[in-house]
Amino acid sequence: PRSGGRVRWRSNAPRAPPLIDPRYLSEESDLVLLHDLWSTFKSVKTSPSAKEWILAELLPGAPLMYGESMSWFKWWVKLACSSYFHPVGTCRMPSGKEWETRQSNELSSVSVVDAFLRVHGTVGLRIADCSVAPRIPSAPTQAMAYMIGYQAAQLMLGTRTPKVGREESETR
Repeated sequence: PRSGGRVRWRSNAPRAPPLIDPRYLSEESDLVLLHDLWSTFKSVKTSPSAKEWILAELLPGAPLMYGESMSWFKWWVKLACSSYFHPVGTCRMPSGKEWETRQSNELSSVSVVDAFLRVHGTVGLRIADCSVAPRIPSAPTQAMAYMIGYQAAQLMLGTRTPKVGREESETR
């Protein structure tokens, strides 16, 4: 998926819940991809080998069976679909390219943490969960969570440094 949401502070009160806007399907390319997938499935479901297994189409059903328009499909998808993905990237780290091409003082404008998982502008605070991922994976996030936790432990123990081109000291 290309669509990305936003998480913002509601107020300065520490217990106030954040404002979360997932912005599902806000990118046109995600809707076009879903339409293409649905069209492919439509051709598969009418094949002779699938007819004995697929008795009826429950959703979206008849309105999209004949002469469907892309605008109607977009309306239906936005109404009927939700994400099974776990939100990630709310405290993203810089990508390798960002790390390579930006100055240290510029990284906080594109990321929340550095390559050592340290929160910019703080001392002694790290984030070690899927929120540091720069992009949502197209797979369940459990393995990614394990990997990030393991790497964070290695960084804190000093047995590993991030694999980036620019060296930065682990002093914070």
